[in-house]
Amino acid sequence: EPNFMAQWKTILLLIWLYLLQGVVIAFPLSLRAVMAYEVDMCEDKRHIDTLLSFATMPFSVKIVVAPIVDYLELPFFKGNKHRRGWILVCGIISSFWMFLLAFNWGAIDPGEECPNGKLLLLHLLPIVMFAAIADIALDALAIIVLAGPNIGYAAVAGTIGQTAGTRGGKPVLVLMSETSFGMGGCLYLAAAVMLVTSFAVLRIAEPALKRPNLSPWSLVKKGYATFYDILCNRNALLFAFLLFIWKCGLQSASTSSIDLKNRGYTKKDTVVAGAFDVVPSLAFPAILAWKVTAKANPIKKLRQWAIPCYLL
Repeated sequence: EPNFMAQWKTILLLIWLYLLQGVVIAFPLSLRAVMAYEVDMCEDKRHIDTLLSFATMPFSVKIVVAPIVDYLELPFFKGNKHRRGWILVCGIISSFWMFLLAFNWGAIDPGEECPNGKLLLLHLLPIVMFAAIADIALDALAIIVLAGPNIGYAAVAGTIGQTAGTRGGKPVLVLMSETSFGMGGCLYLAAAVMLVTSFAVLRIAEPALKRPNLSPWSLVKKGYATFYDILCNRNALLFAFLLFIWKCGLQSASTSSIDLKNRGYTKKDTVVAGAFDVVPSLAFPAILAWKVTAKANPIKKLRQWAIPCYLL
């Protein structure tokens, strides 16, 4: 039977790490709600919004570098520091680019003219890219440190943390941008939190894993061979196609921040709507984790809680 109290510090830290990862990875999409009110001087008012949608692309293709993260160790982070090393280094680089974004925010959004969308995209791409790479290592770290009775809490931490981060980032960003901090101050604060959290990962005890008696590059090649086999699997291709169709349907049905602004939404309305969106989005994974995922015989539990979770 899972025992939360036996590893509660590790589980809570993992939830916080996933939450921050969710905020950073979804940051370009959250920023669209802010920039929708800064494009009045632009000839094409949807240009910035389109560029911001491209900024999340590194997260969509992170699986391409997964074998490298899994099998190659960074210098000074070998053995039981392998995954933590990737998270720390990628976190430091993402924090550095976030600091640069805060420092150059005045040039990106002068206020009296159209924002520089290309310069904004130039800063956002490395932030999301290195956050996505760190996310690969974080998934592996969660599984390794919670292996055993508490393995279900790895999914709990990832689901609750990233849901809170991706859904809650937008209203928090919009709200803080309207305070005395301003957008630049908000970005400096985010960079500082990212940097401190990157070092906090070192407090998680990562056990060393036994590896096959092969060179790291041989393991990487083997990982890509497995990846190729998955891509050639008909069931995997069908599943990917269904996800693509579902994503296209969501994209066509979703309303952009500019559309909401044109309908009369203020920044305050965006914050309120975002807050209402966070609560049910968190309630579902919380109940699923509490009553199903982290329990013994999860399939049996799922049958009991399927209807309540569906209604949420």
